[in-house]
Amino acid sequence: MTMLELRVLVSLAIHHKRPLKSGDVKQAFIKATLPDTEQYVISPPAGCPNSQPNTYWLLKQTLFGLKRRPRHWFLKATELLHQCGLEPTPNNPCLFV
Repeated sequence: MTMLELRVLVSLAIHHKRPLKSGDVKQAFIKATLPDTEQYVISPPAGCPNSQPNTYWLLKQTLFGLKRRPRHWFLKATELLHQCGLEPTPNNPCLFV
């Protein structure tokens, strides 16, 4: 978000007498699920008691180390924001109003 966008957002909030809040979700990436169009298969870690030889795990959620993890989280966040009635701005798809 640029400084200009931040100024516009703050001025809109003040004009409409809305409280300003911000936050940081420390474990947001952990909650991202994989889309149905992508599948990742990994081998179990060495020494895992439940693993059989020549078996693999199909991931259901993103893991640290997946390059597309931020994209998966953004898609999930976008879906939730759409359900709340918010839409991305034309110039900045990360800013929802």
